[in-house]
Amino acid sequence: MNNIQQISSNSKTFLSFTSVLSKECLNISKLLRQSGFSKHSGVDILTMFMVFVKSIFCGAYSLHDRYSLKDVETPDCSYYALMRFISNSKHNWSLLLLLVAKTAISIISSLNNKGHIYTLCVDDTVIERPRGKKIEGLSRTFNHVIGKTVKGYANLLITWTDGITNIPVASELMEYVLMDTWFYSDSLVASLKELSLDSICMIKKNLKFAFVGETERHNLKYILSTLRQRNHTSDIISSVVVQTESGQKVKLIFIRNRNNRREFITLLCSNIQLTAEKIVELYSRRWSIECCFKAAKQYLGLNSECFARDYDSICALNRISYIRFTVLEIIRRHEDDPRSHGQLFRDSCTAIRTISFIEALETLSVCFSSLIDALDKAGYIVKGKLQAAYKLAEEIIEKWYDSISEFLKNLLKPSNIPEFLNS
Repeated sequence: MNNIQQISSNSKTFLSFTSVLSKECLNISKLLRQSGFSKHSGVDILTMFMVFVKSIFCGAYSLHDRYSLKDVETPDCSYYALMRFISNSKHNWSLLLLLVAKTAISIISSLNNKGHIYTLCVDDTVIERPRGKKIEGLSRTFNHVIGKTVKGYANLLITWTDGITNIPVASELMEYVLMDTWFYSDSLVASLKELSLDSICMIKKNLKFAFVGETERHNLKYILSTLRQRNHTSDIISSVVVQTESGQKVKLIFIRNRNNRREFITLLCSNIQLTAEKIVELYSRRWSIECCFKAAKQYLGLNSECFARDYDSICALNRISYIRFTVLEIIRRHEDDPRSHGQLFRDSCTAIRTISFIEALETLSVCFSSLIDALDKAGYIVKGKLQAAYKLAEEIIEKWYDSISEFLKNLLKPSNIPEFLNS
């Protein structure tokens, strides 16, 4: 992530960071109060929270380093006060993350067009604590990335994405839930359907489905062999509507494995009205949660900042790393999306209008004429041949115009008009 840097505390990035958390944007003070954060004496809650959020960007790899490094600004409160702050079981960090996500989503959604599709991504990652012996809740967990069982925690995460920005949340009711092969089950998809949520997930090859109207179930390889396949150059092999064991209709999309063109992977979608291309496009958003994990572990202290032993502190620092990610995503979106510039963007849209076909022809004609004049001044046209050059340019434009006219005539024939336009 380009906007994550190890920088000093008086950098411009911190001004932007603070402005995102201010009353005008996320209003983090209000969200802290709503989440049950309170303090009767000493340094106020907001100051302590900001210490945690900014600590990873000050050149210190852990909170303890901020008190040991000379070139890093020391917080106004003691290290033990900060530890008591995050270990307080009355502070609802899960609710805080949800409220931050809710506010961030409302900000990001205002930049999108009406009817834009939003998705939820579900995935897990392993947070390793190999040297922990007396850490609360620590267990041996299978890490499917490296294929080994390690000491640590399985961190389940749900993120919201519009295809551009990715926001970590606890739960949010949106249109589609994107899942990896580890999470699919018939009952889960049915339960999400009852909540008006459609699922898109990759499934394992050992699952069996029945064709619509039949009871006998078949494996994926047999189902694919019965289908009419597309062009061999296309990544999408074919798609079909089938029934699950519970009788629920789902759509299967078979896709070529780019690492081995003879193999295939299968996507399942509970919305059978979506096209195969749209399903693949939506599922591709799931990769954003993997990027979130990598950024949180590599830059935001998810896997390395916490040395606490109690479970409440570990959960608190886990949520803080995702709040940092949310703030950075808002900064990135507002820097990249021109719609965040407000009136300037709207004025630009008003000024840049689509020219008519006649105006386009006139502009093209002027370009040809000016090109010939430029060639004549540069001495590239034989003396006495200027008028012939003009005539040749006119003939080329007329020929191009005739071909466009013929194309439009053929396109507008009743037999060539799509049915949805006739209706």
